[in-house]
Order: sequence, then structure tokens, then C-alpha cells
Amino acid sequence: MHHDSQNNGSRQARQRSLGRFAPNACRVLGMAGIAANGGSLDEIFTAMLEARSGIEPASGPGGFPRAMVHQTVLDLLPNIDGLGPCEKTFRLSLACAKRAMAQAGESAAWRPRQVGLVLSSAKGEMEDFLAAAAGRASRGHFLLGKLARDLAVELNLAGPVQAVSNACASGLVALAQAGRLLAGGRAKAVLVLGADTMSGFVEEGFASLRALSPLPCRPFDRQRQGLNLGEGAAALLLDTASSDEVSPLAYLNGWSVGNDANHMTGPSREGSGLSRVMSETLARAGLAPQAVGLVNAHGTGTEYNDEMEGKAIQTIFGDLRPNVVSFKGYLGHTLGAAGVLEAALCIEALRRRVSPASLGCGDLGISSPLTVPRQNTPLPGLRAVMTLKSGFGGVNAAAVFTRQAHHDS
Repeated sequence: MHHDSQNNGSRQARQRSLGRFAPNACRVLGMAGIAANGGSLDEIFTAMLEARSGIEPASGPGGFPRAMVHQTVLDLLPNIDGLGPCEKTFRLSLACAKRAMAQAGESAAWRPRQVGLVLSSAKGEMEDFLAAAAGRASRGHFLLGKLARDLAVELNLAGPVQAVSNACASGLVALAQAGRLLAGGRAKAVLVLGADTMSGFVEEGFASLRALSPLPCRPFDRQRQGLNLGEGAAALLLDTASSDEVSPLAYLNGWSVGNDANHMTGPSREGSGLSRVMSETLARAGLAPQAVGLVNAHGTGTEYNDEMEGKAIQTIFGDLRPNVVSFKGYLGHTLGAAGVLEAALCIEALRRRVSPASLGCGDLGISSPLTVPRQNTPLPGLRAVMTLKSGFGGVNAAAVFTRQAHHDS
């Protein structure tokens, strides 16, 4: 009797969860990315398959390894009138946005002016802030709302414009916001941008938390010492239009965002908040855990994040043991760009049906028995990929991408 009541409670919880969320999946029509190990998504993913990291050693005593976008990539970005030479965040965002929209091309059944924009960034243009503080000319792009509006103007987008700064989960929160805008009919399509670039301000903040590793990061490894910061940008163009003639890159089939209000610098160490949003994401997508063949973990390489995340993943997937991979060993932690950039790379993995190795993990050093691949792993039956992010203040977010709009569980 007790067992039956538990099952009934689970079914009721699932029904409540489904009732809270809009059921329609979003099509991914275009995407683009730039990171330390590549100037395009194809270059980045190829570098990952070849075990090439963008993390470079510290430049001097007392410094930390970083993953910086190469100057050769920056030199290829378009120049914008009136834009300062230091405004990398704006330039990277604009380049990715234009590429994603160009990829959508004629498959888009709307005009650019019907497109909304959601920007994800942890700090925006910090160099612009320093210029303003010193009394020099500034475009105010350290204000995320101003940065987002100016990007929308440059792209000629007249839909709703939003900016998200929710720590390391910002990118997935932005994707969830885009899904809500589409489900509510407030835009025909939404461009989701994630971008962050390096600054001394951010690096000093993470150093004060003793979260930075003196060596290249090793997510989930027993010898992990912390994270490496990185910079990059990415864009995903989403809509909800249905067409038998158009084959989108993938579908954003489910998402969820929550906050376990555990602590100002991290979520619950038991992973309770993260497992909850994972469960709600699957419920929204109408998927059972066994449909997910690959999990892109947040995987920062810090002691507490990796342990917490392992517990959450184990709670949801148990003995199913999907591949669990962190991209941070290739890209560094790109902060507000991470959720969007890693989502795009998840779609690449889904399309190519392969899991890259989780770079840096040799000897598993967490209590949960996850399957963390040490080498590239073909996944010929892959049909769904889940991506996870957690951050300061106890925020947790998850999203699932599929090859088709709907699946049988």
C-alpha cells in the first residue's frame, strides 16, 4: 500500500509539472560559436575530438591558466563604426548572431524584425566599465540591458529584448526565457546569445573563492584542483513554426530552472535542486531517463560542484549510466556564454552521434559511479542530449535537445 501511494504521488507530481509548462518544442534553425580552441562550432568540435584544448598556461608567476579567444580569430571579426577596440563581447556576440541567422536562411518563416533577443552574460563588457570609471568614452555595454538593446538595433531586430545574468547558469536560463517568449506568442523567433570575455575583475573574484586551478582543469578527476576561466560566445536561433519541408538542426524539447537557495556561492551539496530541474525537464519533454544517451555536465573541476553534480545525475539516471562529459577541459569556464555555447556543442554531438572524451578525467574522483568517457565514444542510437548548469545563489538549470520534436519514452 505504501508503494502504491508513492507511485500515485509521483504520477501526480509529474502531472503537475507537465501542467506548469508549455508543451511545444522549439526548433533550432541556426547556431554559431567561438571559443579559445576554434573560430566556429565545427572547428571547436573537431578540436575536441582531437583532444585539443584552448586552455593555455599562466603567463606569469601567481597567475592562472586561461582559455582566451585567439587574436587571429578576433582579427576576422567585422569592424563596427564607433565601437572601441576592447569591446570583444559585443563583437563576438554580433558575429555569432549573424552566422546563426544566416544559417537559418530561407528556412525561417518570419522576418528579422519579428525576432526577439535574449542575451546571457555574467558581466558584459567589463573593459567598457573600466573606461567609464576612468572618465573615458564608454558605450555603457557593462549594462547588460544596454548591451542587449544595442545588439538588437545592430541586427535590426524589433521583437522583445531581454538580458539574463544568473551566474554560471545564465545561458540555460536565457534558453528557458526564449522558450517562454515563443510559447507565449510574443515573438515569431528568438535569438539567444551568450558571451563573456576575460577581465581582471572576474578572475580576482574567482581567485578570492579559491576556485581557480593552477593547472589545466580536470573535471570529475580525483586530482582536480578547480576551474579555469575562459571566454567565448555562441548563438542559437529558435522558433516554434511547424513545417514538413524544413529539417531543423535539433529541437529544444524541454527545460527547467530552479533555485534551492542553499548558499550565496553554490547549490545544495546533495544535488537536490539540480535533480529536481532535471526531472522537470524530462517531464516537459515527455521523455523517460533512458531516452537520454549523453549528459553534458556543468563539470567545472571544483571539488564540491563535481561531487554534487554526480549525486544529482545518479539520482535521475541510476543504473542507466549514460555518458557524462564536461566540456570545460577544452573551453575553460566561459561563464555567461557557457550555457549557450555548450548547448550548441551538444547539438553537434547529437547530429554527429558521438560523445567527445571528457578531457582531464583519468581517475574518477567522486562518490557516484558515473560513466565519464576517457576517449571519444560513438553513440549511433543517440536521440536526446541533456545539458546542465549550476551556479552562485543555488541556481540550477537543465535543458534537453532531441533529433525529433517528440519521442516515445
